[in-house]
Amino acid sequence: MKNTIRIILAVLVCLVLTFCAACGEKDTDSSAKNTAAKTTSAKPTAEATLEATSETTTEPTLETTLDATSEATTEVTSQPTAKPTTQPTVQPTVTPTKEPVANATVEPGKLTYAGGIVSDIPPKEQVMLCDTNGPATHFQIIEDMAIQFFPTTAFTKVSICCPSYSDNDGTLTFSLYSWMGTYEDTMAGKAIKTATFENYRDNELLTLSFDKALPDGEYVLLLSTPDYSDGVGTWCKACSFEGQKIYVDGGGSLPENTELHVELRVSYVNTPKNLYGKVSK
Repeated sequence: MKNTIRIILAVLVCLVLTFCAACGEKDTDSSAKNTAAKTTSAKPTAEATLEATSETTTEPTLETTLDATSEATTEVTSQPTAKPTTQPTVQPTVTPTKEPVANATVEPGKLTYAGGIVSDIPPKEQVMLCDTNGPATHFQIIEDMAIQFFPTTAFTKVSICCPSYSDNDGTLTFSLYSWMGTYEDTMAGKAIKTATFENYRDNELLTLSFDKALPDGEYVLLLSTPDYSDGVGTWCKACSFEGQKIYVDGGGSLPENTELHVELRVSYVNTPKNLYGKVSK
């Protein structure tokens, strides 16, 4: 009897275990199905999210950006160029440099200082435009010497007695300029006539002649030497004279307390009452 009961109990236990095992498999299948269902439902959600993002963000943003850029570019390009607030500076027309005009104390060629013409016949000898009563002296030229003077009528020659200090060796160049108001402006102009005297005799009268008579007015006669060591100069008067002004070595003044003017001769075409005019300062 006891054995029968044990057998029945063993069978019941086996049945219970078999039932439990069957229930466990069902639960496992159900869980798997549920998990698969969740996974399957998640995919459409992700795809939907991507599609929605692509439709709402990517494509509209690109098109909108392009449209906005195009519109902005069109608007900027279509604007007219603004007028400058500052008026452009007009460059002045450069006027060609003109030849300097003589600026003497009086207009040349008017016989203003002549005091009238005494005779249409020129003097027999050249006129001395200096103080003939002044003491004679000589002046050695180092670089150059310029004589501002004022003939009162037309003239054809200027002459100066020039020492070469006994050796007949040396060179002097005579250049005549129209007076232009200042020494610097005068020298900046073109010489009317130039002549060079080489190895002239000691105390020779050197003469600068003109093809056509020059009018009255102020002039500057420049005497220059290329080599002062040869020893050249001019005969002068050791006193002041209102008809001349002397410049030395590039427009400088004579040494202090030195009164000097040159024994300058001119050949007039007629005979004026006043033989020279007072030079401007």
